Amino acid sequence: MRSGWFEMFDKVKHARWPIGAGIISVLIGSFLWFISPGATVLPLPEKLKAVQYFQADANLRTFWSNLDDAQLARDLDMIRSGGFNAIILMVPWGEFQPSIQPIRYDDRMLRRLHHVIQEAESRGLWVILRMGSHEILPEGVQGGDWWTGAVLTNEEEFAAYRGLFRVIANATRGYPRILYFWSWEDTYLWPQPWYGGLEDNRRAWREWCRSKNASLSFWNARWSEQNQTWEQLEIPDSRKYSGDNKVGDFWAFADSYIIQRAPELARALREGNPNGIIGFEARIDPDDTYHHLDTFRTITDYDFAASWYYPYQGVPLTHVAPLLEAREAVRELALQLQAVAEWGRRPVFFEQIGAALREENLDHQRLFLISATELLLTESLGYGIWAWQDYTLNSVYNPGFELGIDRWHAEGDVLDVDSSSHAFHGQRAVQLRPGGLIRQDMAGYGGRFCSLYARTEQLEKATLLVAIERLQDGRVTDRQERVLQIGPIYEQQVIEWESSSADANGARVTIRLPDDGPSSVVVDLVRCYSMISHLGICDVSGNPRQPLLDELTRVNARGGGSLAWRLRSRWWSLARRLGWMTTRVDTARQPGGQL
Repeated sequence: MRSGWFEMFDKVKHARWPIGAGIISVLIGSFLWFISPGATVLPLPEKLKAVQYFQADANLRTFWSNLDDAQLARDLDMIRSGGFNAIILMVPWGEFQPSIQPIRYDDRMLRRLHHVIQEAESRGLWVILRMGSHEILPEGVQGGDWWTGAVLTNEEEFAAYRGLFRVIANATRGYPRILYFWSWEDTYLWPQPWYGGLEDNRRAWREWCRSKNASLSFWNARWSEQNQTWEQLEIPDSRKYSGDNKVGDFWAFADSYIIQRAPELARALREGNPNGIIGFEARIDPDDTYHHLDTFRTITDYDFAASWYYPYQGVPLTHVAPLLEAREAVRELALQLQAVAEWGRRPVFFEQIGAALREENLDHQRLFLISATELLLTESLGYGIWAWQDYTLNSVYNPGFELGIDRWHAEGDVLDVDSSSHAFHGQRAVQLRPGGLIRQDMAGYGGRFCSLYARTEQLEKATLLVAIERLQDGRVTDRQERVLQIGPIYEQQVIEWESSSADANGARVTIRLPDDGPSSVVVDLVRCYSMISHLGICDVSGNPRQPLLDELTRVNARGGGSLAWRLRSRWWSLARRLGWMTTRVDTARQPGGQL
């Protein structure tokens, strides 16, 4: 990459040239390095100007089950007219491969994937697929939604996961504007009790320890423990131990599985689509003082390195979280770009940049995003903004019943209504008759709000009961219920639950029409959420934040290549190399030293 210029400097330094000629050569070389474009060598005809595509009620866990096709067409038209040329889509593992025993693929989701890609390509948009994300997991795997418990350590689970990559790549190989990448985040092992409770992880942890040092007394001394047998070695709990040798050793163990598995996933993508452009997002942020730079070794099997950055996380690569000023944040972004390019030795695509988490920071968001996109279009493959639209972080799967009552449990007289005349959202809704109920268990739900649309099918009002139960490993730890009065016109009902101190790692929502109720109630678009994300170019109603969109449109029209940004970036890069500017990961080390 740019290290070639520094090699030239070394040759000039030791050559037997006249001093004047040497100085001139150094100045010329420095000038050429400062103005040369960043490394973007990929078979792409243009820089990527992407948005993470969500809808307000189709995002993360709900995107493929609740996608509004009419809104999709409107959004893609607006995205294209704003000068963007790509959208980024999540491909959740369990959404497309709902079972691994036996392995089964959902043809409905594959048809929806084709539909979205075709709509995008008809407008000249690239589609970038984030493969195997973890917000929905298949039946038969250990763990639950949002945490892939043992996919890296269990051969059966990993074979199914690898198969997903191959199948999706093969299904999309005919599209000319397609890219793929995956992230360490979707498969990672964590030093937490629920990971340590899985036998595959415990076995792999003990095998890794023995491969590093076969003496149990070595580990006892290193961790200040008194294990009598290898079977007593447990995975550490980082909530109790922070920054000690055992947690650091666990991070090295977890990284070793990323390093081992990444080439296999690259092969699966290339088997499915030999001409596909593929990328990997290595772990850029350290834990305490332990870095994860070894995971960057795996990027050599891929065409590009993916990365992310948010200024609210503070100086990148740390856990410090002040909201940086926009100018300072862009400088830190430039340093991170330079570090990822150096460690990964591949062109870099920032698939995820975002700004403020709070509505009052929209001016900060605008200033940061304009500067960041200018920088990335000049110095990298491009950018992906998180996200196109604000959204409710809904934990309910299939909230608008567009997949019928898939993932809902129904009792009594419940009817899936396939008619736009019944539905408030989309084409389907659910009809409850007296005594009928629906419920759904949600993983990792910590929300305070529940909302739904409902109406009676007669003139008199009806009573509808809505309950939320907080669950700890499937056991109810807290229950609250509300009574709603429903009329003949669709109306949004919003419930704010009381705070609870009960332990919970999941929740259950139940909607029931009492036995003595009227003839029927129609329910649609159920949400259980903790917040509304304000990271979008458009608000939750789909209205663009016009000043931001207008400025991004102008940046996209220019297309990068700004000499001012190039000079500024090169100055920061040179300052980092000379030690005048640093990121904390430059000096991070594993606690206690490397094994």
